Formats: sequence, C-alpha cells, structure tokens
Amino acid sequence: MILIGLLIFSKLSVPLLFGCTLVAYLFMDLISVNDAFSNFTNETLIVIVMLVLVSSVVEKTDFINKASNMIFTKANPKLAMLKLTCFTSLISAFVNNTAVVASFLGIVKNNKIYPPSKFLIPMVYATTLGGMITLIGTSTNLILNGLMTDAGLQGFELLDFAYIGIPVTVLGII
Repeated sequence: MILIGLLIFSKLSVPLLFGCTLVAYLFMDLISVNDAFSNFTNETLIVIVMLVLVSSVVEKTDFINKASNMIFTKANPKLAMLKLTCFTSLISAFVNNTAVVASFLGIVKNNKIYPPSKFLIPMVYATTLGGMITLIGTSTNLILNGLMTDAGLQGFELLDFAYIGIPVTVLGII
C-alpha cells in the first residue's frame, strides 16, 4: 500500500521506488534473494527488452520519415487513416506494439496536413489489435508463453495467435 501511495503522490522516479521496495522486502525476509532476482534471467523478459531495443533502432532510421510521407498525403483523411492503421497493425504484429506506438507518435504529431488528435487513438487501437496476431506482437502473449513453458506446458508458435488475431484486427480497423 505504501508503494502505491508513493507512486500516486510522490515525484520520485518509478524505478527508484520499485528498487527500494525490492530491497526492503529482501531485508524484511518477505522474499528470498533467489525469487527476487530469478526473473532478471527470464527468457520472456529478455525477448521483450530485445524487441524494444530493435524498435528503438528502427525509430532512429529514415524508415519512419519515409513512412510518414507515404501515409499522410493530401488526398483524403480517411485514406490516410486506413494507411496508418493498416501499417501500424502490420508492424506491431512483429515488433512490440508499445514500441510501435512510441515510434509513430512523432509521425502523427508532426504531420502538417491533418490534426493529430484524429489519428492518435485509432493508431493505438490498430497497434493493439495488430499485436494480437503473433506471439511477439505484444508483451502479454510473451508473458503467457513464458508462464506456460515455466509450468512445463508446450509454448505457442509464432503464428498460433493469427487465426483469431487477423480477423479481429481487420474488423477492428474497419
């Protein structure tokens, strides 16, 4: 409860608060050292960190600027919306959806043709839907897969979510 109160009302950084809470739990013997640090070597966590790193590299390339020029043309705002949602949902199927939103946030915000407020929420929805298509598209799928393999069950394959994810994504974009 103290941590939640500090997160809400304090101006201290989130990593500092969580780190101090971890240390306090260790000193009070509420968790073991093994339990506290076992997830730092968790395969799922490493995959998530790697996907975020890859997406940050993509964000720094000229690819994002070219995509912006392709998406936002003066032709039609509905066509621009369709291109943005299709493009971001496709990318978020193979790159972590949070990283896709972060990468395209600047594109939507800095376009000089259409008001960004009309495009931000649909873009977030499209990336969330696109993330449901593959195992690596969203952290939730990866965490579920990690929990299954930790429990001795067979994990998912890359495209096991596509049977449901593709139709739901198409319907969501429409």
